[in-house]
Amino acid sequence: MWRPTHLRSEAPKYLAIALAIEDDVRAGRLSPGDRLPPQRDLADQLGVTVGTVTRGYAEAERRGLARGEVGRGTFVASDVASKDFLSIHDDKDSDFVDLSLVFPLYSEDPDLRASLRKMSKRSSVERLLQYQVGKGMLRHREAGAHWVGRAGLEPSVDDILICSGAQHALTVLLGALFKPGDKLLVEEFTYPGIKQLAAMLQIRLEPVAMDEDGILPDVLEAACARDGVKGLYIIPSMQNPTTATLPDSRRQEIAAVCKKHHVWIIEDDCYLMTLEDPPLPLFAYAPEITFFISTLSKTLAAGLRTAFLVAPKEYVKRLESAITLTIWMASPILAELAAMWIEDGTAEMVMKRKQDEARVRNGIAESCLKELNYRTKATGYFIWLNIPEPWTAGALEREALTRKVGLVSAEQFLVGNTPAPRATRVSLTGPSTREALSRGLRSIAEILSGSPGIPSMIF
Repeated sequence: MWRPTHLRSEAPKYLAIALAIEDDVRAGRLSPGDRLPPQRDLADQLGVTVGTVTRGYAEAERRGLARGEVGRGTFVASDVASKDFLSIHDDKDSDFVDLSLVFPLYSEDPDLRASLRKMSKRSSVERLLQYQVGKGMLRHREAGAHWVGRAGLEPSVDDILICSGAQHALTVLLGALFKPGDKLLVEEFTYPGIKQLAAMLQIRLEPVAMDEDGILPDVLEAACARDGVKGLYIIPSMQNPTTATLPDSRRQEIAAVCKKHHVWIIEDDCYLMTLEDPPLPLFAYAPEITFFISTLSKTLAAGLRTAFLVAPKEYVKRLESAITLTIWMASPILAELAAMWIEDGTAEMVMKRKQDEARVRNGIAESCLKELNYRTKATGYFIWLNIPEPWTAGALEREALTRKVGLVSAEQFLVGNTPAPRATRVSLTGPSTREALSRGLRSIAEILSGSPGIPSMIF
């Protein structure tokens, strides 16, 4: 049973316990899933009160280091080794093939030079340098309504807010609607950015079990019935990382459960427009409780930092205030570019080009990984690869690095203490070229087939 090797004398006792857990996780003395000592036992060992240990464990849980389970004890969090997914590093070797990060196929981005020249000739261009209302200029919200209309929705322009990308929209929603200690339900595998944001705002995440189609309505029903649950964060289409896409019937069930229990739905449909035949969003089934985020990062250009947030009318003012408090307003210049590209058909054309390139890259994956079991969509930007025994996701990730290939294992997306499956998300859009993608995927296939060079210790 674990015992701290060192307690920092300058810190309060409860904080020193939490810091000792963090230190030992970083040093490898504690691993994901390890059970921490019962609070009374650790209190006796350290000569402190049980309350001090309880507070220390609570602080460790707040920092994402531990998870408490009623009747079982406290465990090191399964996702404690999560990487900082909000960081982009440009110092990698030129031969490095990054299959860990999902980029929006930069080679198919719009022609920025031509669009800037066109923008500069507009008589009202100077207005884009001026302060605007927090939810964005009317013209930009009208473009947003048109874009969201492609998903089958018909929102009022008054119910649309312009945010500086989907991550900013999430920050606005969690900051405006939740308070520290509130519970937010998430898929058991979820976008790492929501985990980091929730930890920063001290919002507790609770996982909901999934199958290959997405979260399970009966499990969601049980979770919503518990005290303190305020909302559900969900990626219902081309789910990150599993590629699951909820069928229409399940979307209706989920909407009905959330309406019954008055639980908000935060619908992050960042990959919806990458699909050839996108399903109707959850917003269509529960518009009075759903906040729909449609970003242009994946389908148009990541540097635009423009997202359209569709909200129930009664929350628009509150969310507009949150935008003002965070960045005052999303950049009108970037929103103008987005509006121009939506209006003149550039957005539609670029989206189709990116779908075509993604389709080709999925063909490359099929060719390179034909002996392996994975899930994807025809125009998906990533795949969910099941890893055969005796490999583990961590061992594959480490061996891939020795071959200058970056991967991200299932643990990085996991919420709670459920044992991570033998799986990894493999980006098809991280490499800038098809040749680099093919080289990286072949390396993965060679490793998993037992080619020479596999370290014997993994067996």
